[in-house]
Amino acid sequence: MTRATTTRATTTRAREARRDVRARAKDKKRKAARAAKQREFARDLATTTPRDGAGGDEDEDEAAIGSGGTSAARHETAEMVFHALDLGLSYKKATGTKLVEGNVMVHDAARALFRAPFACASHDGNDVFNYGNQAALELWEMEWDAFVGMSSKKSADEADEATQAERRALLDRAASDGVIMNYSGVRVSSRGAKFRIEDATVWTMKDGDGNKTGQAVRFDRVVRLQPDGSDGEVRVVNDEGHWVTRVDEPTGEAPAVDAAKIEELSAAVDAKAAEVRALKDAGLTNADDDVKAAVKVLLDLKSQLSALTDNA
Repeated sequence: MTRATTTRATTTRAREARRDVRARAKDKKRKAARAAKQREFARDLATTTPRDGAGGDEDEDEAAIGSGGTSAARHETAEMVFHALDLGLSYKKATGTKLVEGNVMVHDAARALFRAPFACASHDGNDVFNYGNQAALELWEMEWDAFVGMSSKKSADEADEATQAERRALLDRAASDGVIMNYSGVRVSSRGAKFRIEDATVWTMKDGDGNKTGQAVRFDRVVRLQPDGSDGEVRVVNDEGHWVTRVDEPTGEAPAVDAAKIEELSAAVDAKAAEVRALKDAGLTNADDDVKAAVKVLLDLKSQLSALTDNA
């Protein structure tokens, strides 16, 4: 073997060694970031009280997440548990509030998000859906395996260029700003039912280096659209994570007060009260018919005035 050949071989081995070192470093960094996300999620979104008999070892905690093996539901696999944690953490960072309210154990995060009283969906960096909770699947009338893996542009009418352009602009703005609040836009289910999402939050998900990994949406109210495009029923998500028709409660608002009518009745009450006093000054008593008639009118006027002033 010549000296040049030996030198090239040594250089190659050194290059491969450096590559292996970098790969191990990246792998270690990813594991550390994942563990940090778990700890942060546990602090911000979950109770710190462990289950009976649970230990504090990090490996045991990780093993508990996604337990159930092949029997786990699609939304409760280890991958989806970590995705639920990512959704919760990214939402907290973008908005300053929790994605799932209440005390949620880390190992219950995926189940809690799936059954949450709002719709939540996300897509990856290629705009392909990688998550949809129960309310989202119901709304788009799709099963998990059909929704996850679908291009997000199919969530809206693909033939409607204006809607598609608006959707694209929304995602671009969310990527630029990090989060968009109070979003409203028209979407369509797999069966062609159109609805308008209202008061939605759209946010961008990032990895530990700040690179975009996807985007997500959260909302709990839609307006079903009629075939002619007019508004139909309003639907909201109930506490069990299902869509129901909203029933408006009576507002209880008082009717507008007529100030002129109040002034008129006040003057009439004063006048009738003066009339009753004059009758009694003339020697009549409450037993006399004239006094009885005047008092009856006075009481009726006072009742009308009271009804108006109570609503003032």
